[in-house]
Amino acid sequence: SSNDKDALELAKRGVVDILTLDDPLIAYELNIDFTPIAYDYLVLISSPNSREVKSINDLEGLEFVNVEGSAQRLAWNSLEHYDINYSLKYTVNSQFDAFKLVKNSENLHSFLNASYFKGNEILKFDTRHVISIIKVNEDKPEVDEFIEYLLNDGQELIEKQGFTLI
Repeated sequence: SSNDKDALELAKRGVVDILTLDDPLIAYELNIDFTPIAYDYLVLISSPNSREVKSINDLEGLEFVNVEGSAQRLAWNSLEHYDINYSLKYTVNSQFDAFKLVKNSENLHSFLNASYFKGNEILKFDTRHVISIIKVNEDKPEVDEFIEYLLNDGQELIEKQGFTLI
């Protein structure tokens, strides 16, 4: 597991045959062909003993952990859209690092993928995003077979992993 930028760098170096992106923005920016395989959204994860968040306005003034190269840009854009003041106190490279930091701190929060983490769905509809797959190695027919599997028979397993089907 890595962030999208690191995964793309691995692909450029020829280390992987296929990769998934948590957010297709980087593929759009680089004009890379991708195949959507599922949807995900972000949930709010909070430190123990943090005040309960019931409405968007309860996010006012909170401190967050940012995950570099993730779909969190959707959460930050949404907070700005709602005119919510917030601060990014830390930046980390993985959602798992963000989760550990939040859970071991006081009054710290993060928006993480619902497919991996359970949390407050306050921005569920604002942060829905496409999980996509990119074929890196064009010379391997088994990559095409795997993508075909994911788009058909593999959809049941994708759903069991907490994603929403395309």
